[in-house]
Amino acid sequence: MKTFKKLSSVFTALALAASMILCSSSVVFAEETESLGAVMLGAAQNTIIGIGTVFVMLLFLSFIISLFKFIPTEEKKKAEEKAAAKAAAAAAPAPVPVVQEEYVDDNELIAVIAAAIAAAEGTSTDGFVVRSIRKINKKW
Repeated sequence: MKTFKKLSSVFTALALAASMILCSSSVVFAEETESLGAVMLGAAQNTIIGIGTVFVMLLFLSFIISLFKFIPTEEKKKAEEKAAAKAAAAAAPAPVPVVQEEYVDDNELIAVIAAAIAAAEGTSTDGFVVRSIRKINKKW
C-alpha cells in the first residue's frame, strides 16, 4: 500500500508538471483583431496540445501499470507457500502399508444383509442368493 501511495504522488506531480510545460508554452487566445485563420490556428494548436498531453499521460500510465508485475502480492506469497508445502510433502512420501483383504466367513452379516434386502423388496430370502459382499468407499 505504501508503494501505491508513493507511485500515485509521483504520478500526480509528473502529470501536473507535464501539463504546465505543454500548456504554458503555446496557449493561444483569440483576440478581437485577429482574423478567422489566426483564430483557427490557435484552436488547432490548443487541440493538438490537449490530445498530446492525454496521449503522453496514457503512455505514462501504461508504463506504471506494466511495473505492477514486479510488486509481490499476498496471493503469490500464499501460492509459493502452498507449492513449497506440496514439494516438501512430495519429497518425503510416507510408506503406504499394503492391506490385504481378509476373507472371513461372516454368516451372520450375510444373513442380516439378506434380511434387509428381503424387507426392502417385500419378499422372502428364498428368492435370491448373496454371492459376495464388498465394501464401497463412498461418502454420502
